[in-house]
Amino acid sequence: MTKKPYEYNFNPAVAFAYIAQDWYKWAEETGAKKFIIGLSGGKDSSVVAALAVKIFGAENVIGVAMP
Repeated sequence: MTKKPYEYNFNPAVAFAYIAQDWYKWAEETGAKKFIIGLSGGKDSSVVAALAVKIFGAENVIGVAMP
């Protein structure tokens, strides 16, 4: 079966690995140990919070509800 030029195969594991690598590097460069995430109730902030908890651990992530 031939791939069509408009087909896109998203691999969540690969995407997560890239994000985690970048965030670990950023945290190391800045010395960050705890993280505050502004939560608006939307999908974007929810995904960022979930990623931060998975990467850095729940004990290192604080969620703040934003109006």
